[in-house]
Amino acid sequence: MKSTKLMTSAAIAVLGLTLLAPSVLAADHSLTGNADITYKKDVTPNPPTDPEIPTDPVDPPGVIDPVGGDLTIDFVGNLHFGEQQITTNKGEYFANEAKTKNGKGEDIVRGNWVQVTDKRGVSETTGLPLGWEVRAELTQQFTSGSSILKGATLTYSNPVVTSADNVSGTIDGINAETGVVLEYKDGGGASEKMFSADKDKGFGKYFVQYGREAGFGNVTEDDKTSDESIKLTVPANTPLSESTYNAKITWTIAEL
Repeated sequence: MKSTKLMTSAAIAVLGLTLLAPSVLAADHSLTGNADITYKKDVTPNPPTDPEIPTDPVDPPGVIDPVGGDLTIDFVGNLHFGEQQITTNKGEYFANEAKTKNGKGEDIVRGNWVQVTDKRGVSETTGLPLGWEVRAELTQQFTSGSSILKGATLTYSNPVVTSADNVSGTIDGINAETGVVLEYKDGGGASEKMFSADKDKGFGKYFVQYGREAGFGNVTEDDKTSDESIKLTVPANTPLSESTYNAKITWTIAEL
C-alpha cells in the first residue's frame, strides 16, 4: 500500500511539472499584424535653450530665428565690449560674458554662444545624417555715424561644443574652429568656417560656446575663459569718436 502511494505522488508531481512547463505547439496556423509610424518635416522655430543644461529655456541674450526650418541657426548671442577709453594705442578688448536668466528666472552666466538645429531626414542612400557647416562674416564694420573702426577684427577662441544629450564639451563628428579671425571686406566674401558636422553626423540640436564659465564641469573661477574668448582688435592710431560703435556679424548654416 505504501509503495502504491509513493508511485501515485510521483506521477502527480510529473503531471504538475508538465502543466507548468511552456507548451510547445506545432505552428499549424499564425497571423502577423502590422505597425507603422510616419514622420514629416518640422520647420517650426527652435527656441534657444541653455547650452550647459539644454533642457532649460533661457531669456535669449541675443537674436533668435523667427522663421524656422529643418536646418537652422536658432540663436546668435550679441557681443558687448563695454565702455573703453579713447586711446591712440592698439586696442584689444574681450567681449563680456553672456548674462541672462533661465526658465526659473535665475541669473546665469555663460560663454557667448550660437545654437543650431538639424531636423532634416537622413540620407536615403546611407540612412545617416547629411552633415552641415556654419560660417560667420563681419558684414558691417564697427561704425558710429561717419566714424568707422577701419581694420578692426574679431577673433573667436576656446570653442566648447555641447548638444541636447552631451554637455561634455567634446562631441565626435562635431568640429569647432579656434582662433578664427573675422575681418570686414567691402563687398563681402569674407565668411569664415566656425564649426561643422561631418557628413554622417549632425542630426539634433548643438551649441558652440566661446569659453568655459566657472562651474562648467570642473572649471573654477580662476580657470574660466568665458570672459576672454572673443576679442575685438582695433589698430593703433584709429580715430575714435566719443560714442557707441555698432557692427553686424552674419552667421549662416548650409548642408555639406
